[in-house]
Amino acid sequence: MNVDGFRIYTNSYGRKIAIITNLVDFSDKSYFYYGAFDAVYISMTNSHLVKAVLKRINPVTCNETSYLPLFVSKRLKGKLGLHDYVIDDFIDNPTTSEVATKIEDIIRNIKEKGIIPEDELIKTSSDIFLRIYRYKLSRNDLIMKPELVEKSATGYSYPLLELFHNLGYYHLREHFSFEQISYEKGTFRPLRFVNKIHLCPKCQHSHLLYYETCPKCGSSELHIEQMIHHFACANISAESTYNLGGQLVCPKCHEQLRHIGVDYDRPASLYSCENCSNTFISPVTKASCTYCETETNVKELVPHDIYEFEITPQGAENIAHSLYPLYSINSYFDNYMSFYAFRNRLQLLIERKINNDQIAGLVLAKIWTLDENGRTTVVTDDIVATACRVFSTNKVTSTKHILYINCTLYQGEGQKQLDEFKDKVVDGAKVLAAFIEPGHTQHYTFEIVGDKITDIKTYMQQLELVPNQADHVTTYEEAEHPMDISSPEAVIKHFFGTNKKISDAPVTADVPKIHDVEIIDKKSFNYISWLIMIVVGALAAIIGSYLWLV
Repeated sequence: MNVDGFRIYTNSYGRKIAIITNLVDFSDKSYFYYGAFDAVYISMTNSHLVKAVLKRINPVTCNETSYLPLFVSKRLKGKLGLHDYVIDDFIDNPTTSEVATKIEDIIRNIKEKGIIPEDELIKTSSDIFLRIYRYKLSRNDLIMKPELVEKSATGYSYPLLELFHNLGYYHLREHFSFEQISYEKGTFRPLRFVNKIHLCPKCQHSHLLYYETCPKCGSSELHIEQMIHHFACANISAESTYNLGGQLVCPKCHEQLRHIGVDYDRPASLYSCENCSNTFISPVTKASCTYCETETNVKELVPHDIYEFEITPQGAENIAHSLYPLYSINSYFDNYMSFYAFRNRLQLLIERKINNDQIAGLVLAKIWTLDENGRTTVVTDDIVATACRVFSTNKVTSTKHILYINCTLYQGEGQKQLDEFKDKVVDGAKVLAAFIEPGHTQHYTFEIVGDKITDIKTYMQQLELVPNQADHVTTYEEAEHPMDISSPEAVIKHFFGTNKKISDAPVTADVPKIHDVEIIDKKSFNYISWLIMIVVGALAAIIGSYLWLV
């Protein structure tokens, strides 16, 4: 093999090390594939080029280098930022015995943990989380320690997670859900409480600006003045009313105030609004998110506990072998399926359709969003959760960039089902459009799977591709954006109110209010009064007769 910028070196243990000295075509499977080498050494010294390479071939997201030992030139130590956390060591020479020993240790640990190389694309946020934690296992590093970092979205950073968040692989809320599910299942165990932070309810970032506002008009243009309480005459008023020629003189009894704590105290501050002239003692404190610009009452900020935590022995087994689904959406919605299960189910349905086995047709709705540069954006857990509620009678799944909703058409009523499903997607897309951002556009299309499919394999391979054209496009300006999109429930409530068709919550009986309780009418009351009087009279007669006889 002779490729400029790429060569193989075999060390004393017989391990093959891929040495990269320049940018090469990493998609060329003739030399760059899993199994062609046992470790990677990047000897390039330009930090920008090396960062570009690491985005493509790091041991977490690249299947060709899945969990393999990775080394970088010692000259770049401290120059790669968070990329340092996917590098096993910075070295000068890949041929030393120390490097060979480290490679053996990592490979041995991978085998002992039962970690197998990845061969599928990353399609969901949970996929990247599993890979990150498998990488931690492969290095026998079971502890996640938060670090206080200035540029971290939440202030506290788990560096390896922060790297892939910055690369756009997941939304913060998605890892919070994954983390909570993992605690509940015993996969993670908290070791040490670090701090309680408060996050923006919309984007989960912690970079907030706090300010006091007028409870009447919301303005922050406030004037603050101390109140003075004169002990002798009990007068309480603003300090400016006491200021007489630079001395404090009570405006009520005209006595001079000399000693705080003896003659007077300052019990509170008085606020006055320069905008509406309102005066008040307690302002409303609000927070403005510097990331998404959402303004929030501080009482509505989302509290989040930061822990140092570890992967438990059972958790290590679960993560290495995926013994149970760690997908948070699976835990909450019955109609959500992992993409792999959805794809297998769809293939079986297509086969039944071809064989004319009760199924008249299949409809697959695809929904995706493009940014201002025409690139697909990430499908977040919020979008998937909202879709699961909106399309509660349909199977829902997602990859990293596409949301899928499936409708199976049965013989006898297929056209009616198709029309109803299309109307449902049109209405549901309006709900999902609440999550797009300025400059972004939401697209959706219907794929009607009919008798024309002759090559199921090819169709399934194209399933993950974004269509070239859309049946409908919604821009940010056209979408109706509710004031509150902090949760799927808020969005659904805004668009549909209490529409039962899209809610997966159980229907509860109405509880009558006090003023709804039926009152006994006067006529019924008269009958009851006469009955009570007759009973009382009879009892009195019996008791009287008994006493007379005695």
